Amino acid sequence: MVREGAPKSDIEVGGPIFDMLSAATAVTSGGFRSFDGGRRERAFTAPWTTPPGGAGGPVGAPQSLWIDVESLLPLRWSITLPANRDDPALPEYGLSATYDAAVSVRAPDGISAPDCVR
Repeated sequence: MVREGAPKSDIEVGGPIFDMLSAATAVTSGGFRSFDGGRRERAFTAPWTTPPGGAGGPVGAPQSLWIDVESLLPLRWSITLPANRDDPALPEYGLSATYDAAVSVRAPDGISAPDCVR
């Protein structure tokens, strides 16, 4: 996790996720899908940009950040990589978030999901 005002390293674990959450990367509202027993999630998408000094997918490959529509928690970040001459396509490579049930992580009281999430 990056603290506000802290300098970012050239290669930061989860950097694309934080950039999408903080609006440093412009996102487009994507579709819905259900996971884990019907939990409804909304995707926010943006073109992938390889960080300076980093290795990764081709520039412009789609990345998605999936948000739980009830809790507003980020649940999964993924990137879709097209095939190239050396490697087959990778339809979804990503990171999933797991939250400790003993810790209450939720939106503050009085905050409801914006229309773009619901």
